[in-house]
Amino acid sequence: MTAVRSKKVRRKTTGDVFNYYEKAVKALHADNYKQAAKLLDEITKKFSTEIDVLARVRTLQRVCTRQLEKASGKGAGSKSAEAAYDFGVYHHNNEDFDKALEEFEKALKLAGDDSSFIYYAMAASHVCSGNNTGALDALTKAIEMNQSLRFSAAHDPDFAVVSKDKEFRTLLARG
Repeated sequence: MTAVRSKKVRRKTTGDVFNYYEKAVKALHADNYKQAAKLLDEITKKFSTEIDVLARVRTLQRVCTRQLEKASGKGAGSKSAEAAYDFGVYHHNNEDFDKALEEFEKALKLAGDDSSFIYYAMAASHVCSGNNTGALDALTKAIEMNQSLRFSAAHDPDFAVVSKDKEFRTLLARG
């Protein structure tokens, strides 16, 4: 009888997704947007169940897209709500929350009817800068426009600081 060797099946782990994410962020900070976009695309394909990471990945993908368009001349000179939002996210990720909030304000002025994602991003920047009142106001507006953001806020690490706050918990419990 021949011995059968079992092949080890390697599962994709949470550690793997963070390795990809770290490489993508490093590429992004090095202004290597093509490489960052490629890595971010791989994350969305290989780690489709990592919903917390995928929310951040989609944001970074928009930044990469915008920067690649800008570099190719497609988006140069046009300041759209999406561009302002992307720059706000960029500043938020670099912990420059005042600049992030400035960009989000610009995005709100240029945005159409659905600006829930802008209010949500503003809420995150407010909470990270220590302005819990501003965060709750912006998050309330975001959730009024898009109820699914209630779930996102409940699981977003940016809001961990206010997760025990009575007003925050009440806001998430409504609906």
